[in-house]
Amino acid sequence: MRNFLLLFCFSPLLSFAQRSMNEYYQMRSLSHNLEMNYYENSVVNLDLRKKLHIQQVHTVRTNVKGKKSESTSTYNAQGRLTQYTAKKFTMVKEYEHDTVEVKIHTQNDGKEYEVESTYSDGMLVKRDFFKNKKQTYSIELQYTDFKKVSVSRMKKGRKTYEIAHTYNGDKKLIRTAYSVNGKLEKEWIYECKPEGEMVASKNTAISSVCSFREESADGSYAVFTRTLLDGIPYLTKQVFSKDSVLCLTQSFYNDSILTWERKIEPLVETTIQYKKSGKFSSKQVVQKDSNGNIVARTSYHKNANAPLSRRVYTVNADGTIQTEQIYYKQKLRATVAYQFRFF
Repeated sequence: MRNFLLLFCFSPLLSFAQRSMNEYYQMRSLSHNLEMNYYENSVVNLDLRKKLHIQQVHTVRTNVKGKKSESTSTYNAQGRLTQYTAKKFTMVKEYEHDTVEVKIHTQNDGKEYEVESTYSDGMLVKRDFFKNKKQTYSIELQYTDFKKVSVSRMKKGRKTYEIAHTYNGDKKLIRTAYSVNGKLEKEWIYECKPEGEMVASKNTAISSVCSFREESADGSYAVFTRTLLDGIPYLTKQVFSKDSVLCLTQSFYNDSILTWERKIEPLVETTIQYKKSGKFSSKQVVQKDSNGNIVARTSYHKNANAPLSRRVYTVNADGTIQTEQIYYKQKLRATVAYQFRFF
């Protein structure tokens, strides 16, 4: 078995106790996902919508008492959601060239929300948020010449929140700083010593990330990533097949206590979460047919042997959903019927 040390950088998971970090998470989420895909894949994924030229999906949910609720999703020729309607809820999305989101208008139980996006050279540079026609906050993004986010800035009331990223000559992230009204609140350093040990010591405010790769004789390999956050080491293990297909991901608290794992098999994907004590917390099992269509989702909470909820799908030959049965504590609670309209 051969070991290879890899020194590379990425944003770590954050788990520190600090006064409100909501703004930090909002800015990070925006810089990692520049599209607001609300309800975008709630019925059928984008690839299938484009392949089948789906224009509209109408669902009727009927509970065991016979009460019905309906929703309608409408898409453009590029498979992008243009409107979603349900009881007391409507969302309308506008695009440039049918693909670039520029405006989202939502009405929810008498309240109105709007999001406007501004682009420059194809890159999102600003997003403004409104509630009942009054602006609540805005987020601005700046980029490096190699198109990575260098600065995220949120203006909310009298406060300005900023995340600044520093990259080295290899275009790898080496530092992140979070500040509020110009005052540094948190700093992350993504560097390792040559031998792969973490630079930061226990109880320091600085975080660091190191990773190494372990290969097996059959060509499969595992990537281990150790992150130090507020003095506590977190270890992530990813196992790949010889064809570089991800098969297993595990996360360990304090380097050794398994807290989360996802096992991916051809027809089943299982995700389990554990408490820091090692006790089972929750599990989700996703089952697929031979064509890769999801046919069931089962969730467990506290008891690994007793399903809390389960959704069973009947799938048409083209991959669209025909019906969905919803169970709670092994009792049928509702049935959803799907109707599709095509271009």
